[in-house]
Amino acid sequence: MIGAQLNGAQLRNAALTGADLREADMYLIKLTGADLSEARLDDANLTHGTLQRAQFVGATLRSAYLQDAKAMQVNFTRADLTSARLHRARLGLARFDHATLTDAGMRNAGLDGADLASAIGVTPSQLCQAYIYRSTKLPEQLANDFWVQARISECDEAKDNRKPPPDWTPPSTSSE
Repeated sequence: MIGAQLNGAQLRNAALTGADLREADMYLIKLTGADLSEARLDDANLTHGTLQRAQFVGATLRSAYLQDAKAMQVNFTRADLTSARLHRARLGLARFDHATLTDAGMRNAGLDGADLASAIGVTPSQLCQAYIYRSTKLPEQLANDFWVQARISECDEAKDNRKPPPDWTPPSTSSE
């Protein structure tokens, strides 16, 4: 199914284990509860997709587009999300056990309750661009980073005040 046109498809609870969906166009797709374990989704477009509770265990999503995806409780265990675009994706309670997130774009991605404790390739810069909270599980060395701690405080304060978290502005100097 390389390059398949699946825009708006309704594939709830679909069994797509091992599917080859590289470069597939899946804008607005509904994959709630679907099993895409070991699937190949490199360069696939899942923008605005509904992916709640989907399984991407061991899947490859290199350079995939997941902007604005509704991906609550998604399982990305051992998935390769290198250079994936996760901007504005709602990834609350998602699991990233041993998932690779090297160079993944995470601007304004919601990570409330997400588990990134064993994620590979995550940087402070990526996390500071996302919406991270006390409930976000992070690798210890990142959880203790000054800027990550500041971003968590900023996002938690906004959440407590029922306001959207502010966009992160990189510091102009690196005094820390």
